[in-house]
Amino acid sequence: MQLLKIKNIFFCFLIISFSTHIYGQKASKSLFGEYEDTLKYLHNKIVFTKDDDVKLNFNNSFKNILNEVLEFDNSFQYPFDSLKNISRLYSPDKKLRIYNWFIEKENKEIIYYCIIQYYDKRKKECNIIPYLAGTELMNIAHKKLLMCFILQETKSHLDILCS
Repeated sequence: MQLLKIKNIFFCFLIISFSTHIYGQKASKSLFGEYEDTLKYLHNKIVFTKDDDVKLNFNNSFKNILNEVLEFDNSFQYPFDSLKNISRLYSPDKKLRIYNWFIEKENKEIIYYCIIQYYDKRKKECNIIPYLAGTELMNIAHKKLLMCFILQETKSHLDILCS
């Protein structure tokens, strides 16, 4: 039964992948809506599936699809509002967005995942830093980018508190 569901998800993934080649680099709201529905479905499977291996397979599909949709030029403007259990944090200048979620394994171990989307002023394009997991080491550039975001976020909160 689980194999059939995974095949269905894979089929949906192929359809979405094919449609991205048809539409090019910009996506319509309806295409974003399809991606969002697929992501919602996968995230529910991640949360409610008991078997860790199956849960991690759903998570891999979730990461791949989220990574794919964030590659679109206009994805930075799409709110992904229906993804209620996935945090979407924005920098005050709206040039950086962090998506994060977690998986709770059967042994109660929690694994955190994060994808960072940011606007590169020099190249005038959106970029992503994919698959940062709580159990993986980040390289120096990723740490600097996160630290800049945290410092900027802290500064904006201090400005609000002190004014």
